[in-house]
Amino acid sequence: MITARLIARGMPDASFATATNQIKIAMQIQRNHFIKVLCTLAALGFLISAGIPTAVGADQPKPGAEERIFEKWVGEWEYQGEGPETPFYPAGKFAGKDVARLALNGFFLEVDWSDKYTDGVGSAGKMMLWYDRSAKTYREINFEGDGSVSHATATVSPDGKKTVSMGKREIKGKMYDTRYTNLLSADEKTRTAKCEYSDDGKKTWKLMFELTSKKVK
Repeated sequence: MITARLIARGMPDASFATATNQIKIAMQIQRNHFIKVLCTLAALGFLISAGIPTAVGADQPKPGAEERIFEKWVGEWEYQGEGPETPFYPAGKFAGKDVARLALNGFFLEVDWSDKYTDGVGSAGKMMLWYDRSAKTYREINFEGDGSVSHATATVSPDGKKTVSMGKREIKGKMYDTRYTNLLSADEKTRTAKCEYSDDGKKTWKLMFELTSKKVK
């Protein structure tokens, strides 16, 4: 050891032996302390990885009353509907299923749906609904299997059982206004919906389709 060699210069053998032992003892004490520090850090790392909340996590925002309304719509639903021929869908009856779930810590309602007409023509899509706190309004975005995307703003009744979404949707280069009214029954097991569109700037509304959903799970 370099330190021992420096101390040994000019020392008698007995003194050198004593100094060497003291150095060994001091280094052993330092080594033990270092091991204790490593063990403490390792234990701390394990506790953090195990999910003990930190100050940052504790300060994360939580869903409020506006988002808790979404819980009424969560579940698996089977539906049947019918509508006339429109720029959006063919005429006829259809049946399908949608699955609604809370997403991203409960701040969003996510709905995946798919259905098929009696003639075999099918469609599918995804909808996201959330509360825009800065604008103090609900917003909605819809993605459909034909590649179209539509946006809407929504009003929700205080009890969460009625929603009315007003939006726009482009089909073949033409823009339409849309209105989607959704009603939830008192027992929260049945939904009725009516979707309409306007091609004259909301002066008149035409039926797109109507449907009734039953909660199955």
